[in-house]
Amino acid sequence: MPVKVNHISVAALVDSGSSINIISKSFYDSLPDTCKTSICSVSEKIVLANNQSVNIVGKCTVKIQVPQGKHWIHTYILTQSSHPLILGTSYLISKKIVLDFSSLSVSNKTAKVKLQKHVTVDPNSELLIWGKVANFILQGQTGMCQNSSHLLKSGLLISKAVVTVNSHKTVPIKLLNPTNDQIFISRGDIIASFEPFTEDYMLINADEKGKHFVQNVQLDKSSHTSGEETESKFLSNFELPKHLSTDEQRKISQFLIQYKDLFVTDENPRLGYTELVKHNICLKPDFKPKHQQPYRLSPDKKNVLRDHLDELLKQGYFTGSRNGRYTDY
Repeated sequence: MPVKVNHISVAALVDSGSSINIISKSFYDSLPDTCKTSICSVSEKIVLANNQSVNIVGKCTVKIQVPQGKHWIHTYILTQSSHPLILGTSYLISKKIVLDFSSLSVSNKTAKVKLQKHVTVDPNSELLIWGKVANFILQGQTGMCQNSSHLLKSGLLISKAVVTVNSHKTVPIKLLNPTNDQIFISRGDIIASFEPFTEDYMLINADEKGKHFVQNVQLDKSSHTSGEETESKFLSNFELPKHLSTDEQRKISQFLIQYKDLFVTDENPRLGYTELVKHNICLKPDFKPKHQQPYRLSPDKKNVLRDHLDELLKQGYFTGSRNGRYTDY
């Protein structure tokens, strides 16, 4: 069920066998104080359908927006939950919400999963990484990740798996390099396609006794939240106008992050270098490069020119030539 909490769209799970609402601790912590109350300690426990008791962190009230309007709901907070928000029958009955399953459905479009950073996969090895899905895919949505045609051309494979979109709009991806060479993929490359589940799919429990064998596994030990930390560090270079609303500041921040390659930062010290646009220049086999006739410079001008060239070389505008005629640049 589509739900908005402080302009954050999530796919809430409607549990017909539960009378209470549940929110995950991580999702609660990500919400501002304006749309939630403080945590109240409680002594009761939640009993599952298999009579198993689950300890709860506490209880709170959260403001949500559904197609029927905006409501404050009482929720129990769990440390671990399969979905960021689970709605029970008591809330649906109290607000007289009717679910029309013939028209109410989650978007079933196939979304591209893009790489968030440069990655090198060693020969005959596997690598676990995080990929970012499109904005129209809701947090908490479950679907299938599978190979993309772009990744297949590079020689890599991914493990087809059922994944759930987290609060950072990312999903786990397992890459496999079956070749004997290192394969490099760039940030922004399409590494998989994500297809949300519809009523045509049915999930069953996997055999816990099943054994899996791999030759060489690499674990990407860096947390998938590192991207968020990098964005926070980047935004600290700017001072947003305080008279703007929270939503306006969020939109400006997203715009700056989208074009952060245009700014000189610790992560991008080279002015003018960007990966947003790439262009390959194809030359004919008999092409001869254009060059200017050499002429002499005074010692002072020569030192000034050399300093400029050294600075441009450091910034990555060009690289040293292997041609013997140009020993320096």
